[in-house]
Amino acid sequence: IRGRADTVRKVGGRVFMLIRRSFCKVQVVAEANDNTPKQLVKYCEKIKSESIVDIVGTVKLTKEKIATATPDSLQLIEIVVKKIYVVAGVEANQLPFEITDASRPEQ
Repeated sequence: IRGRADTVRKVGGRVFMLIRRSFCKVQVVAEANDNTPKQLVKYCEKIKSESIVDIVGTVKLTKEKIATATPDSLQLIEIVVKKIYVVAGVEANQLPFEITDASRPEQ
């Protein structure tokens, strides 16, 4: 898939990314194992939000719903990364504001 890295976070030895394409968001996970080297996981960890990425991976059913995935039909799947390419990276402080901040309702 190709999309924008909405969020990137490291949890333990895994990296979770929420990839946004149009109005849909799907969770992508990179975890070091026999098929995925540690270097790939470290590379994923350094991807900045709003970078455009191409991901090759395997779709897997999850045991629990992923609340941040949209629409609801994508809440029970995640993509396990096999390969990832940054098509257009974002440098730190390059964006005038974060898209997530702009999409929050005013209080």
